[in-house]
Amino acid sequence: VFVHPFDDARIVAGQATLGLEIVEQLPDVATVVVPVGGGGLAAGVAFAVRALRPDCRIIAVQSAAFPSLRRSLDAGEVQVLDASPTIADGIAVKQLGAIPFELLRTLVDEVVEVTEDELSTAILWSMERAKQVLEGAGAASLAALLAGKVASDGPVVLVAAGGNIDPAALV
Repeated sequence: VFVHPFDDARIVAGQATLGLEIVEQLPDVATVVVPVGGGGLAAGVAFAVRALRPDCRIIAVQSAAFPSLRRSLDAGEVQVLDASPTIADGIAVKQLGAIPFELLRTLVDEVVEVTEDELSTAILWSMERAKQVLEGAGAASLAALLAGKVASDGPVVLVAAGGNIDPAALV
């Protein structure tokens, strides 16, 4: 049985467990920042967080090279993008999933884009300060925060998922 990696209700439901954990561990979370590629992770997290904390802000972050959610929201339907190079290859998805799109269009408060320089800065910052190796996609939320693209009046959670970076990219 083929299960699509992000455009499947079971995947979105599974990813929602991360949203449940966020609210369980930080009940007063005010803002959740989550990267978006195909949308499964972001849709699941947004769905669970919004259900438990309706007033929590959900900010979706994309690589400026692959703004599939922004373009799809602007068009009112899923758009297909041309391929572009990006260090955030884990979220370099040419077409947002239809299921995630339907959820994200109603659950996300804001979509921000991060540049290659901002992603690189976040990867380096994470290594130097947090002693964590993040791939570009995993560093997208941190990149948005460090670039001043995330505002909040309370606790902020950054979803930083993904450490599978080619060591040559760190040179």
